[in-house]
Amino acid sequence: MKIRSAMMVLISVLVLVFSSVAQAQDMPDVDLCFGLAEADCAAIEGATGDILLSAENFSIDYSIDLNVTGLPDGDILFSHSGIGSLAIDPTAEFPISMSLDTLNNIDAMGDTFTDPIPVGIVDGILYVQVEGAWQGVNLIEAMDDPEFAQMFEGLNDPEAMADEMMGEMPDMDPETMEALGSLLSIDGFLSQTRSGDDFQFTADLGTLFTSPEFSEAITSAAEMDESGMVMGLGMMLPMLLENGTIQLTRHLNTELNAVDRVELAIDGVINAAMMDPELEDPIVIDLDFSFQVGGINESPVEFAVPADVEMVDPSSSEF
Repeated sequence: MKIRSAMMVLISVLVLVFSSVAQAQDMPDVDLCFGLAEADCAAIEGATGDILLSAENFSIDYSIDLNVTGLPDGDILFSHSGIGSLAIDPTAEFPISMSLDTLNNIDAMGDTFTDPIPVGIVDGILYVQVEGAWQGVNLIEAMDDPEFAQMFEGLNDPEAMADEMMGEMPDMDPETMEALGSLLSIDGFLSQTRSGDDFQFTADLGTLFTSPEFSEAITSAAEMDESGMVMGLGMMLPMLLENGTIQLTRHLNTELNAVDRVELAIDGVINAAMMDPELEDPIVIDLDFSFQVGGINESPVEFAVPADVEMVDPSSSEF
């Protein structure tokens, strides 16, 4: 429970800090290119991705790897990857078709799972193979179920989904806005570089949390918080997070004028003793994610519908 609460502390403050990036548009003294040359900044920010938005089909290749060590109940080792193709037809009854082969390797607190899982979507039917048996779900019928459809309603309104995830930010007075905006200019906190067609954005959270500017910003923000939570979080984070970096790499396909590959790396070391004095070792978090698209309008979905499929109610425990 203490570890879960500490993670919520970290996430809450990060939401507060990074939300100021969007509001910093009105702050002329903030370099929103974060050190990137003006021409390079214009190139990556001007990548419209129109061809990706209008593509009829494309290939996808993605992976996610998560390693967490130092947890009292055991380490977590998780890897998942997938490769396949996806097609979009807005005029169809169900607009998405897909053929995907995934690989999975999970070792979490003593429980292990290693298995490939093929996945397909054809004519609105989702097919998933688990342990050699095929299960199917009629997505068209499922979407008529209010509870099931609610899980996907954000896809129809991405802005509303983003607002829900971020939460409603409180109104900030000019002094607090200025204090939060100053965090973006802390030397060594945020930076952006270009290597070839790869643009790498880096956030060093350790530099942020130990800076005097962070203390000042938290003090200013705490004046709006009667509960005292903001001040408590601000005082705890520099002692809780021993090291933390976030790196986002975007590959610019200059021919398409689109970002066709995204890589995210998160590395963190948490002082576990701050949450539980009996924990001697730090908690080390290593997350790597990548997603790439290609074969624009050259990758039609090829998925052989299985002959023996057990149709499953998506609300049942079997699915």
